Amino acid sequence: MGTSTKKNMSSGSGSSSYFLPIPEGHWLRRYSPPAPDPGAETPLEKTLADLRFRARKVLERGLPSVRSEAFRYTNLQFLLSEEFTPDRRQVTREEIEEELFRDLPVKEGEHRLVFVNGRFLSELSTGFVSESGLEILRIGGGHGTEARREEEGSKIAEYIGRTTLADFSSIAAWNTAHLHDGVAVFVQRGKKISEPIRIRHFIRGEGNRKIVSFPRLLVVAEEGAEVFVAETYAGDSGRTLTIPMTELIVGRAARVEYCRVVREGGEGVHLSAQEALLEEDAVLRSHAFHFGGALARNDVRAVLNGENVEVTLNGLSLLSGTEHLDNHTVLEHRRPHGRSREIFKSVLADHARNVFRGLIHVWKEAQKTDAVQSNRNILLSPTARVESRPQLEIYADDVKCTHGATVGRLEEEALFYCRSRGIPLESARVLLTQAFAADLVEEVAVKEYREALAEAVRARLERMLGREEPR
Repeated sequence: MGTSTKKNMSSGSGSSSYFLPIPEGHWLRRYSPPAPDPGAETPLEKTLADLRFRARKVLERGLPSVRSEAFRYTNLQFLLSEEFTPDRRQVTREEIEEELFRDLPVKEGEHRLVFVNGRFLSELSTGFVSESGLEILRIGGGHGTEARREEEGSKIAEYIGRTTLADFSSIAAWNTAHLHDGVAVFVQRGKKISEPIRIRHFIRGEGNRKIVSFPRLLVVAEEGAEVFVAETYAGDSGRTLTIPMTELIVGRAARVEYCRVVREGGEGVHLSAQEALLEEDAVLRSHAFHFGGALARNDVRAVLNGENVEVTLNGLSLLSGTEHLDNHTVLEHRRPHGRSREIFKSVLADHARNVFRGLIHVWKEAQKTDAVQSNRNILLSPTARVESRPQLEIYADDVKCTHGATVGRLEEEALFYCRSRGIPLESARVLLTQAFAADLVEEVAVKEYREALAEAVRARLERMLGREEPR
């Protein structure tokens, strides 16, 4: 189920047969702005124009096909035949408030930004911030005087796109090719932000129209800074496509905790890229919770670019019906004494399918690396499926790296024990699956979010096990 390679691992070359051509005029290639702006003058305008140009070059190679190993289990060919368009409609607070705040309610004092299908909704937001030690800026346009807007733009230009290094993944390229708006969070040197920063996205269809959005988040924590950022995607109905990208830049001895929750509608498609770059003594704790949507693909990469860096990647998915989730992760250890812990768990019912492909890549210079990768899955149905491929690629001699994967059902002995204590069978199944998921929920630092996530897990499992009708 897993593979490992030490020393001499070669990589195959790409082939055009691994990509499906995207025709001229296709919605994926209807760009806004349509072409690089020769009149771009500010540092941000120039940077965004360059990023968009490079990303659009990547799109020219086409859409990854199932012949590509990276997309072997996730067929995206429907993107060529279905027509998705950006949302132009104004949405009111009353239309979405209850649904938007269902899983993770408002926390007093939090900094909150709300977007509906990629459009900023000021009525439910606390607004953008520029105060001592913390700046929450809008990538698509600053505020205040022209000099202030240019200053904010220059700061964004310095960092945006840095995590992509010399290349783009396909999903990162799709997002960047359409990049024109988003959120940038800057935490200054030594500043510890006590209240969470929350970006909430509401995703919904519009009648018969199929809606696409391209959210972008940039988080920069300077030396010694600390911050907790939560990003949620909630949806109710309609055919939607969300292609977000999150960049996390963690400076020397800084600490970032990032929590991501996806609970989209039954026809929702979610294709995301998450990139992190960490310097010496930095800490990143990343949590991903997936509670719904027709199809999702998450590309997650963290580059440990300094000594004594620590990274935690946690993921929990609860899938039912014909839902499909594909997680691809890369932990790139580049310097000595790096430590990484990666745990991805899933619970699957009905005909759901989960794919996990995780790579720990240890460079020759990264001696004394300590890395653990684990993928654990519980099947609640004989028709649910799991594809798991944990991998190690090691070029250093003095390392401690392990990986593993398990796929199984609830233990009969544990179920018998619960039944013998008078617990009904379905309640016992919920309790045991809750216990399976509990340790990942407990990893979230903010108490209010942790408690809300525990309740969301319980409710989702009860629906999956047939004890409660979907809301």
